[in-house]
Amino acid sequence: MQIDPSARIPLGVSQVIQMSFQRFFARIGVYLMLAVGPAFLAALLGAALAPSAEDLSVNAFAFLSASTIVVFLMQTVLGAIGTGLVIYAAADTERQAPARIAGYFGATLANLVPLVVLSLVVSVIGVLAMFALIVPGLWVFAVFSVMTPALLLEATGWGSMQRSQEMTQGYRWPIVGSFFQMGLIFLVITVLIGLVVGLSTGSGFGAPPSVNLGSILTETLTTTLFSGLSAVFVLTLYLRLKEIREGSGISSVSDVFR
Repeated sequence: MQIDPSARIPLGVSQVIQMSFQRFFARIGVYLMLAVGPAFLAALLGAALAPSAEDLSVNAFAFLSASTIVVFLMQTVLGAIGTGLVIYAAADTERQAPARIAGYFGATLANLVPLVVLSLVVSVIGVLAMFALIVPGLWVFAVFSVMTPALLLEATGWGSMQRSQEMTQGYRWPIVGSFFQMGLIFLVITVLIGLVVGLSTGSGFGAPPSVNLGSILTETLTTTLFSGLSAVFVLTLYLRLKEIREGSGISSVSDVFR
């Protein structure tokens, strides 16, 4: 059943965020297990190759170095993989199906090339827009916010960016608003984790070494939570837009593991 887009059914940002947390905590152990590997590798890359605060104080353009670009590209790739794994798991949660860990890895690897390439394209466009102003960058990310679930669950392939454009049309500013709300939540979580790790290891925020156990642990924990929760949020947003535009939810999405 098709729903007339001109009806402008409200997105319901608060409900989307609330439902995201409910789905996240419903199977939190599975999500964190899937997200922690890519998060740990991303933290190691950042700690080893990213410019330190001292480097930036000497050269404000150190963030444009080749090593920083490599870190950005690799972290984007790892983030895309972690997001893909969690989206598959979250879709199973919505179907009330058991966790199928091996299937998530197999399906993510099967879609790895378009997943990584399109994620890099969106990240580069978004970052360039961020350099102009923060809001245009967020708007770009809103346009392509449901690209990954469309790619993985609908097998839209290289047309996934266009599919996301179609699904988010008319709802991009509410999606930007949801980004701000989720960003505040992640900020609080990051600060709390940093304080706890810093007190536990003595090497949290403000520690002089650029590479230490505390910074890697903090980065891993925050990235794991961010990757897991944001992936569930993206799936929830995708399902809500699908409900608004097509009058259907997860039941209309084929189970790729059957």
